[in-house]
Amino acid sequence: MIPPLPLEGVRVPAGAVAVGEQVEGMLRREVQKLVSRVAGTLRKAGFSAKEMVMAGHPGAELVELARRERTDLVVVGSRSGRSAHEYFMGSIADTVVKYAPCSVLVHRG
Repeated sequence: MIPPLPLEGVRVPAGAVAVGEQVEGMLRREVQKLVSRVAGTLRKAGFSAKEMVMAGHPGAELVELARRERTDLVVVGSRSGRSAHEYFMGSIADTVVKYAPCSVLVHRG
């Protein structure tokens, strides 16, 4: 999951936008490599795995994916301790637990 860059309402020079797009492209390629490796490991262990790379707010994207795929269970990680952002805005796990159309398992790590 690639979270959006926080650029809403900010004037950004065209050159900076191009650099941001290059960085996003590099991130997307690296994330795709990681997703492929993890999916391959799951398949070798006998699980079914579908590779997806999405962009947007991770919690909202996971909830929408669970709806679209009619998922029975979403497993999401949660770090112990909360940043100020998570305290005021909520964590990814909080969003999924509140809005997912299915059961949610939160792994605290």
